[in-house]
Amino acid sequence: MVKRKLYERFRIAEYWIVDPELESIKIYRCSDKGYSRIAELSVEANDTLNSPLFPDWQLPLAKLFI
Repeated sequence: MVKRKLYERFRIAEYWIVDPELESIKIYRCSDKGYSRIAELSVEANDTLNSPLFPDWQLPLAKLFI
């Protein structure tokens, strides 16, 4: 919770929480109302990580959690 408050104070646009045990990533994006989780991705769902912050970049989670 401490990091989240610091991220809000400094207006970090987006942050990811990576869980290597569950092979998943939760994506949080900042708005005027604070952070909200916009996605929860997983290897099991065959998801691909991408972000508007990196428009030409994609990473299939299966390649991340090998």
